[in-house]
Amino acid sequence: PHIDASLVKLLTKHKKSLTEVNHWGNDTIDRLIPFATSGKTIRGSLVLFAYELFGGKMNESVIKVAAIIELLHTSLLIHDDIMDGDKIRRAKPSIYAQYQELFAHKNVHNALHIGESMGICVGDFGFFTAFSTLSTLPISATLIVKLLHKLSTELSLVGVAQMQDVDISARTESEILSLYKYKTARYTFFLPFAIGAILSNQSTSTIKQLEVLGEHLGTLFQIVDDELNLFGDVKITGKPVGSDLREHKQTLYYFYAKKLLPKKIWDELHAMTSKDLTKDTCNRIKILFQSYGIMDKVDKKKRELMHVAKKNINSLHLTKDKKEHIHQLSSLLLTRIK
Repeated sequence: PHIDASLVKLLTKHKKSLTEVNHWGNDTIDRLIPFATSGKTIRGSLVLFAYELFGGKMNESVIKVAAIIELLHTSLLIHDDIMDGDKIRRAKPSIYAQYQELFAHKNVHNALHIGESMGICVGDFGFFTAFSTLSTLPISATLIVKLLHKLSTELSLVGVAQMQDVDISARTESEILSLYKYKTARYTFFLPFAIGAILSNQSTSTIKQLEVLGEHLGTLFQIVDDELNLFGDVKITGKPVGSDLREHKQTLYYFYAKKLLPKKIWDELHAMTSKDLTKDTCNRIKILFQSYGIMDKVDKKKRELMHVAKKNINSLHLTKDKKEHIHQLSSLLLTRIK
């Protein structure tokens, strides 16, 4: 709740100056606030988690940094939905879909294109506002420079990885795992860990340890995300079920299915995923994946990642109790339902 409240305050602050430009400024904030505050707040929470883990005392500036991370994540999602053509996000219409509907009601013939263009603008606003807010925090200039460098470096990697995702060019298991690492793992776990550690003045060597840990936990997070995309409950996940298979996204599930399924079954799978998946269809796919050992292959990879992550956690220079907190966090990744 503290992060969401900080996000609302951060965005509302810009309403007056944006409204002076045109009426879209007010519209942007009114759409962005409910969208930005309806997520799981994982990344912002991990900033606070890491900050307190290393002995930091909670304060308004740290909470604002967590809110900034969430605003950056929200902006990435807005652009991601445009690239993937996903009209639902967080159990409500994605930002570009909202604008598409708005212009469709006005009988504008290219409503989709305008909706996508408006979504890009809202995402851009989020990025620039996040960095602008970070640059004005009441903390040392040295700390601000470190944070700006870490954020901009990691987000640039996300951009290049996203290009690989759009291109659907990951053909091998190692390429898919690399995509996971740079598109999701690093910025979902390592980046928040690193930001929290930087805010609590941790050493470069500690941040390096967190980098390795974050990559493994983040990859595990993405594999579970793929699983929820296939077999999750749309009412809980807030995302369209089966879109990854339908769009031929290069996930481990897709890779193993292509490798292990006979051609006839593979063709049937494509026929099943050519339209929106029902609960019955998802169950059929799950049974199919279990029968051909696809679920076992993915589960094995998850166990391998968890094993390495546990070793990484135990190598951190933290008390036993604090290490246990991270172990509990990592275990939750395997059981989450959204």
